[in-house]
Amino acid sequence: MESDPVVSDKGSIAILQSSVFIEDALHYRTIHHKIDKRALQVYRAYHSGPVKWLASLCIVTIMVLAFFEYPSSLSISADYRYRNHTRLLSESPPCGATESVEGACLLFFMAESAVQVYLIGWKRLPKKPWLILYIATVLFSLADLTISIAFLCDVNSYGFTLRLRRFFRPLFLLISSNIMKKFAKSIKDTLPQIFAVLFLLFLHLFTFGMIGTVLFSSHSNITNISSLDPDSQTAYDDFVAAENNAYFHTFWSSLINLLVTMTTANHPDIMMPLYQYNRFSAVFFIVFLVIGNFIIFNLLTAVVYNQFKNQWITSMQNSLFRQIVAVRAAFIVLANSSRQSAAMGQPVVGKSLLRHVIRNTNIPSSKLPLLYSQLEPLPSTLLSWKEFRGVFDVVMQGPLMKRKRERPRSQQRVMRWLQNMVQHKLFAYFTTLVAFCNVLLIVVEISIDPSQLENALSRLAYYNLIFACWYVAEHLIRLVGYGLKEYFRSWTNLYSGVLSVAIFVMELLILFLYSTPFGSGLGLVSAHTFSIMVRVLTVLVVLRPLTIVSYVPALSQITTMLLDLLKNLRGFIGILVVVYYLFALLGMELFLNTEAKARSRDGCSPEAFGRAHGPWTQLYFVAWWIVSVVICLHLFVSILLDTFLKKWQDFHPHHTRLTRRHPQQRSLSPPQHAPLEEPSSGWSESLEHVQGFDVHTLHRDQLAEPQDGDIICEIINHGDLYLT
Repeated sequence: MESDPVVSDKGSIAILQSSVFIEDALHYRTIHHKIDKRALQVYRAYHSGPVKWLASLCIVTIMVLAFFEYPSSLSISADYRYRNHTRLLSESPPCGATESVEGACLLFFMAESAVQVYLIGWKRLPKKPWLILYIATVLFSLADLTISIAFLCDVNSYGFTLRLRRFFRPLFLLISSNIMKKFAKSIKDTLPQIFAVLFLLFLHLFTFGMIGTVLFSSHSNITNISSLDPDSQTAYDDFVAAENNAYFHTFWSSLINLLVTMTTANHPDIMMPLYQYNRFSAVFFIVFLVIGNFIIFNLLTAVVYNQFKNQWITSMQNSLFRQIVAVRAAFIVLANSSRQSAAMGQPVVGKSLLRHVIRNTNIPSSKLPLLYSQLEPLPSTLLSWKEFRGVFDVVMQGPLMKRKRERPRSQQRVMRWLQNMVQHKLFAYFTTLVAFCNVLLIVVEISIDPSQLENALSRLAYYNLIFACWYVAEHLIRLVGYGLKEYFRSWTNLYSGVLSVAIFVMELLILFLYSTPFGSGLGLVSAHTFSIMVRVLTVLVVLRPLTIVSYVPALSQITTMLLDLLKNLRGFIGILVVVYYLFALLGMELFLNTEAKARSRDGCSPEAFGRAHGPWTQLYFVAWWIVSVVICLHLFVSILLDTFLKKWQDFHPHHTRLTRRHPQQRSLSPPQHAPLEEPSSGWSESLEHVQGFDVHTLHRDQLAEPQDGDIICEIINHGDLYLT
């Protein structure tokens, strides 16, 4: 067994530098930061879990402040007529309440930006546009906050109603995530192609808007259909004139109403009146919708899918380059501190020194066995660059380990029979069928007599009590059959078990606090409270049969993929939060105090807000539709399709995938490894290495291997690293 060498001061610095570079590689961070001992200690503290949690807390806090600030959104009802009766807090918090919280968050952001500047150095700051934007946003927000406090939070003083700093808050969320910044950059690079299709969409709207104005416009002054006399001779022509004036009187109204028709939000309100006048008018709307919704929108999805995928692959190529550069930098600093490198005339790293690095690096514990499985079998005690990278390649591919356990078998015959029964698929199907029967009985009973939800002596109360007892008995059997440890390892058991306990507890509360189906009870709660408890119980029962998803292979695969997508596409979800947040603030400032005026005129629609606050306000709704639906929705559909198809191919490896690679391009797919065996302690275990899902590894097989010369040039550009 090779003994670990005594590490000198120079070696300890090299180990620290190498450990930080490996951590940079794991998180796809750049190596262009200071590498002296003090700076590296600050760097690791800055990227530690507690500091990141504190930063996330400040970001969430400063964005949630919009719900508390004037005008407060903390009311149960969104209707202005009932807002005062359902208000949770005062309409406007006292001056300084939200401002003090915001100031504390901004001071934290200022300190965070100062630490980042210290870590990279002033000479690298001009090359960090996101950091410059971050600092500028913090300084502007502090200045705007100071002005608000100086005017005692009077939002109407000197035109400071907008509180412009609130529109910059989403930048804190955007800049905090590298994935979100990658998504934002990919979206920005995709916009030229999107605008080309949007121009085609505008031509489509413009053309049909002109045609609609020519065909359906009328010069009649009649605009109120209810004032027409249906028995008069001119009622038909007057009806036509009124409908034309309502939707196609001018080119602008034609354009807006055709846009509403394309959204399919309330298109029958626009199409059906004209259809009542003349059936042939339906041809106009059919052609308009077929070209717009079925051709142009699908063309937009295809363009966005192709362009965004290319931009995203380019971004992931840059991430891969940073990762390999970081690993190479770690190898270089270790080789420079190694005596064997000077003796052999080439850079090498000893195994024992690498063990020091691994112990000093924050590597997920789930990846350590796989890491050591690559290191220990190597025949030589000195590792070249190729061997050094091969050790870390297996942990740079995202999640690669998946445990498969063989369930323990009891020695007793009865217990073994019970285990076989509980772990059989028929038992799972039977329990799910019982849960579906419970839901079906509730549907039938409520359809026959809806008042059973408020009657403690109804048939529905008997059924709920019987099924609640069955659910508890079912999970007691599962607990005995699986065993305590194995039972709690299954998410299906946990999900159905928690619901079953909740259903049973709710039934007990109803029995003791109100009444039993047999007429006895304490009656400690009112009939209204009893009705609420029964409705909550019903909702829990409806959720119970969803365990079927884990028992049907196709449903289980699709659900697993969707959950992985939602978990790993948090960056794009953050982009959606930024868009919604900005438009919510803008709409609140544009239409503040006009809700009542708009509601009194044909409801809260774009047309109503336009009549209440001017026709140009409709541009807000058009911009919202273009950004949120046309751009963001199609981007999300494209990302969903791309990731879903990739995951589906991984779930079905028997489907042949043809990939074209350059002859000199190295395959970056994760390597295959033999299963590892761990010490047995009553369990038969095996570890199977599979490719997990990660946005960085989604198109790993399509990425090119960075050239060695480019890697060396990037390391030389660091300025503080030297090659020997």
